[in-house]
Amino acid sequence: MDSSILRGGLTIVALSWATACPAETLSPAGRPELKIGDSSVVRNLDVRTGEKRDTSIVVIMVDADRIVTEASGSTSGTRTYTRDYNLLEVKTGEKVTLTVKPFWASLRFPLEVGQTWGGFFESESVVLPRNRSIQWRWKASVVSAEAITVPAGTFQAFKIEYDGRYFGHQGDQSWTGSHKETAWYAPAINQFVKRELEQRAPGRNFLNQHVIELLSFKPAS
Repeated sequence: MDSSILRGGLTIVALSWATACPAETLSPAGRPELKIGDSSVVRNLDVRTGEKRDTSIVVIMVDADRIVTEASGSTSGTRTYTRDYNLLEVKTGEKVTLTVKPFWASLRFPLEVGQTWGGFFESESVVLPRNRSIQWRWKASVVSAEAITVPAGTFQAFKIEYDGRYFGHQGDQSWTGSHKETAWYAPAINQFVKRELEQRAPGRNFLNQHVIELLSFKPAS
């Protein structure tokens, strides 16, 4: 579980959007219309250690079924998503390091306040000496529409709360855990602008807390 380009220009665009579309009247959002060349920089803060990692992301492919992005910086490789921007696969170099079946259910369109969804999915991480598999029970709720300010600017966004429970196994070991997350999705730029997440697995003495924010965004020219 997983960062400055035209910052001034983006802020102007974001503020004009906020004026034109107050948060309380944010219209239902359709599936993201990403373009090859859209780029962003995000920062991942490890709340426990204070470590900050910045990653640059660019869209390299969009077709009828998939979106593929390429990352560089603290994290490198590609990520493949469904056309609704739900994670399918992570590659580091040419090596597949994570797969999700059928997909990681982060979004469902049209997106609007009051919408909920849930279900089951499975993720598998390629690690030595044995792969790690996790079965997820997932619920998401769009709780509000509001303005949110991050380093990239101010955006009108849907606030989504996630509640996950999981069962993991690796070799002869097994464990249970939880995933709590609040995320803000900005339809104007077709992506999350902030995520706050916490993962716990008490039986493994595991606690993972991160805040991920958008530092900059540049649409394809």
